[in-house]
Amino acid sequence: MKNFRILIVEPSEIVAEGLKGIIGGSTRIEDVCCIGDVTRLEEKILSFKPNIVIINPLFVKFSEKGNLKNIVFSSKFFTMAIQTSYIEPQMLRSFAEVIELGDDRQRIIGKLFGIMNREIEKKENDIELSRREKDILVEIAKGLTNKEISEKLHLSVNTVMTHRKNITRKTNIKSVSGLTVYALLNGFVDIDI
Repeated sequence: MKNFRILIVEPSEIVAEGLKGIIGGSTRIEDVCCIGDVTRLEEKILSFKPNIVIINPLFVKFSEKGNLKNIVFSSKFFTMAIQTSYIEPQMLRSFAEVIELGDDRQRIIGKLFGIMNREIEKKENDIELSRREKDILVEIAKGLTNKEISEKLHLSVNTVMTHRKNITRKTNIKSVSGLTVYALLNGFVDIDI
């Protein structure tokens, strides 16, 4: 069974260490690390490589760092909120799970294991697109036709169609709009606003 690395981002040392004590004893958890501010968050994520980040949503809400939401809601890990004060329900829906101060040990562990099981399922269902399939997916997301993609990437139309079939088979997504959403969610293309 996979061992998980958990990063807790919480300014209150009492809350962070208490949570660490509750979840740190599980055999499914390899390591738990706590940091008290977000100034080192990106650096810590790169060095620690967590599977799950548990963060106080107030950091995200009031952060002056514009890319904090992109860091926190990365598809590289699951994000849980530790709710220490009132947070709008709409914001809490952005998190995979919410730990509340009133939750007991059993409930916290249950929520955490639920996330761990999702992570295992996610890894089992992960699909690996080839570099060329990713290139074609990006062009599909941009709205190009098979012929336009073939001209841009210097491929035959039949080769583009074969790659599209493979992309559809691997992702189990048949529509262009669905593939576009998939490309956005997986960071292959950005939304230009």
